[in-house]
Amino acid sequence: MNKSACAVALLLIASFIIVPEYNIRAEEVTVVYVDDDFNASTAGWQMDHFDSVQDAMDAVSAGGTVVVYAGVYYENVVINKTVTLVGEDRDTTIIDGGGSGDTVTVTEYADHLDMSGVTVRNC
Repeated sequence: MNKSACAVALLLIASFIIVPEYNIRAEEVTVVYVDDDFNASTAGWQMDHFDSVQDAMDAVSAGGTVVVYAGVYYENVVINKTVTLVGEDRDTTIIDGGGSGDTVTVTEYADHLDMSGVTVRNC
């Protein structure tokens, strides 16, 4: 094998051994929207548009905002990151736990929570 063929072979082998580190990261989602009328035909479905407050909480980046439109959301929500939760109107935007456990739980991972325009009931 001549020198150039040997050098090419060594470079190929080295390229498999020494793999450059790439910082591949999903795009941060800083604002998400919740409406009980959203569904699979909604643009942005399950990316930044949800029909569940918990799904939106899971998708939003730390420090992001969850905007909740009027409706009654029958679910228990766990907040495990710093977020802002903004309801359309406290009289018409309701998270209802149905009496099964804590309706909203804020964990120690949520350094800060701003919540307005939302009624939490049936804790």
